[in-house]
Amino acid sequence: MQKVSLAAQIGFVSAIMAITAITVYMVCFFAILVVNPLTVWSTFDAYLAQQRAYNRSFIYLAQATMLLFPLVYLLMVNCVHDRTPITQSVLTRAATMFAFGFALLGEWSIDK
Repeated sequence: MQKVSLAAQIGFVSAIMAITAITVYMVCFFAILVVNPLTVWSTFDAYLAQQRAYNRSFIYLAQATMLLFPLVYLLMVNCVHDRTPITQSVLTRAATMFAFGFALLGEWSIDK
């Protein structure tokens, strides 16, 4: 039996986590559309009352998955870089830098 490297194992787990995060996000996004009514911007007080009246757990779960996905994507791209031959490592290094920027901007944009 061939021994699987640690990078391959981490890459496989991070790919499964990425698929799970995207699937949970899509389910939550659909649930937000179905459960919560459309927001009517009449006054700020009416908006706050509507936000307090309905369940926000799907919104928080969707935000959590969008916090998780960029980090898992960065980990997955790093594992691909580790498994790539030296002749093509320049391309995977560029992909790693893109993934780092994506993770950095993804985490930063949630706070705003």
